[in-house]
Amino acid sequence: MEKTVQYLRDAIADRATWFYLLIEEMEKEGYPPEKIARRAVFNFGCLKAEKMKYTTELKTFIEEFTASPGQEVFAMEVKELNPQKAVLEFEHCPLVKAWQDLGCTVEETDYLCEWAVEGDYGVISQFPSFELEIESRIGAGAECCRLIITKLA
Repeated sequence: MEKTVQYLRDAIADRATWFYLLIEEMEKEGYPPEKIARRAVFNFGCLKAEKMKYTTELKTFIEEFTASPGQEVFAMEVKELNPQKAVLEFEHCPLVKAWQDLGCTVEETDYLCEWAVEGDYGVISQFPSFELEIESRIGAGAECCRLIITKLA
């Protein structure tokens, strides 16, 4: 499994690299990268959600959202889970690692990460019973990404 996890981390790092390079080229050509990137990544999250089992139960959603091998790739841990609230922490981010390897500053990884989490918002948008709050992000300099997903009344 360790070999698979590293392979997937490398693949995600490749995705982060081309994402960064696309943004650089958009800026050079005068296109607004933030608007385009956020919309595209949000739509990517919506597509990912289509592959998940639809549910209004938080436990079932979390099982789908944290399914292996993603759990290992992002060193994801469910810190709290009850019918109304889930708290997830990701202790590794291959995207941020790739951006750091490209020489990005914390300010740059912060905005790139902000755009990348639009994918998570895209997933959640397809599950109207839930709301997502991202409390901390590795890209912003935090030790982990902390996501809080709550079930709406």
